[in-house]
Amino acid sequence: MKVKTLLILTALLVVLIGAGVMVIRMNAPKAPDAAMGAYLIRNLPVNEIEYITLEGPSDRVRLEKESGKWVVADRSGYPADFSRIIDFVRALREAKTGRRFEASPGTLARLSLLDPSSEGPSDENKGTRVRFLDAGERILANLLLGSPRSSGSGAASGGRYVSIEGSSAVYLIDEPLSQYKPSPADWVKKELLDIPASKIQSLACRKDSEYLYRFERDESGDPFEPVIFPSGEKVDEQVLKKLSEVPASFRIDDVLPVSQIDQSAFNTCLEYRFFDGRIMLLCPLENDEAGPLVRISAGYDRPAADKKDSGLNVQIDEETAVETAELQDIVSRWVFKLSRWRFDSLITDPAELTADEKDPAS
Repeated sequence: MKVKTLLILTALLVVLIGAGVMVIRMNAPKAPDAAMGAYLIRNLPVNEIEYITLEGPSDRVRLEKESGKWVVADRSGYPADFSRIIDFVRALREAKTGRRFEASPGTLARLSLLDPSSEGPSDENKGTRVRFLDAGERILANLLLGSPRSSGSGAASGGRYVSIEGSSAVYLIDEPLSQYKPSPADWVKKELLDIPASKIQSLACRKDSEYLYRFERDESGDPFEPVIFPSGEKVDEQVLKKLSEVPASFRIDDVLPVSQIDQSAFNTCLEYRFFDGRIMLLCPLENDEAGPLVRISAGYDRPAADKKDSGLNVQIDEETAVETAELQDIVSRWVFKLSRWRFDSLITDPAELTADEKDPAS
């Protein structure tokens, strides 16, 4: 064989081998991405975040930092749940990628990764747009949260599909983030009162200026004694106990500006007076459109026994007065939506506090 022919055949063989290798590589399963296990947005400058927006197909919420405190802009600046914000930012910042891939338009729709503002696609194919912005509203991070990862049976199995603005890749992260929704009600601070029953000196209900019932006690450990109650009726102690526990861990569901509800309708109120001088009025109202509501008022009347005291007691009294004034500043601007069971715990009818007389056993 001539040398020239041998060289030509060798060159052709090299070309064929190279082409074969390329075909094999193209058809072989893709190796795990080098970024697998890496953080999604670890470099997010959390200290620069001043605004957070979550936008879904049918709802959206904007959280803003005002004077160092987070508020819900969509709820007239009502205080936001700071711990929830911290948890949300931390969850995204610590989320790790378990898979990365390029997705077709059909796959994006199936994974609910279409933009929530896009027209045409079904809402179930759209995701939740999350943006973090700085003081100048410059975008620090822009993500789209898609559907949670599901098992073969269709049940959620942990993790969630996400995409990052400016990238064509889809990531499967290890955080489901299912509890964070683009609803203003989900982000308002729900804990409003947390005063244990042991601190209550008296509890009562009044309609306009007339008391329907009233109970008092001299010391924290004493039982409540009826001062005003239907004559001849026996008090149901279990119901009274539940009524005394209302100010402890009192949570709301949502808020409305006071301008949206006729305030004269809140004419029946529960009155709680505490040993430290605090006074809380909780005025429930069943509204045809808004549902179960309550109007709250907070006041302070320094206990008579402490009016001649000085030193530490005076300091404590002043702190209590300041805290009460701050609470009143908050509650004076809103009406609060309640869950049904919590609303039903605000008993205003004395008949519901009356024990049923049982016939003696024969």
